[in-house]
Formats: sequence, structure tokens, C-alpha cells
Amino acid sequence: MASHATIVSQISQEMNGRYLALQKQHQEFAAHLNGQIAALEHQLMMQSLYQCAVLLTVQYTQCLL
Repeated sequence: MASHATIVSQISQEMNGRYLALQKQHQEFAAHLNGQIAALEHQLMMQSLYQCAVLLTVQYTQCLL
């Protein structure tokens, strides 16, 4: 019975180590994706602001004519 406890303990430790490694990998990947999403959102916002600036410039120019 004691020999089984040793093996079970070793397997349990190995599984816990694998789980923690996968958990860390998942957290790093999720952080990477969140960073990519934030960058894309920023890019879209800047693009939208640029389009609004162009539109306002065109409208302003037309008012002067």
C-alpha cells in the first residue's frame, strides 16, 4: 500500500506541475490577445478620428466657398 502512495504522490505532483504550466501559458496567451485587441481598438479609434477630421475640413472648406 505504501508503494502505491508514493506513485500516486509522484503522479499527483507531476499533474499539478503540468496544470500550473498550462495555466501560466493560458494567462500569457490571454494577456497577448487582450493587448492585440486594445491595439486594434486604438487603431480603429484613430482611424475614426482621422475620418471625422477630414469630414470637418471638407465641410468647413465648403462653407467658405
